[in-house]
Amino acid sequence: MKKPRGPARPEADGNATAFLDRAVLRARRVLAWERAWPVIATTLVVLAAFLAVSWAGLWLSMPPLVRMIG
Repeated sequence: MKKPRGPARPEADGNATAFLDRAVLRARRVLAWERAWPVIATTLVVLAAFLAVSWAGLWLSMPPLVRMIG
């Protein structure tokens, strides 16, 4: 006895489905990137500012409270 299969799809519909699946995957990746890049950019800016202040030696001229925070 054969197992019942899902609804039969014509070959042309299979190509359209594959195309739409790829389009949905690309859209999901773009949305993930759109959500992630602000967080990544903010993190990199904070890290770069910390490194710039450290490299310039500005922590030495800051009051102790600012040194503890930084």
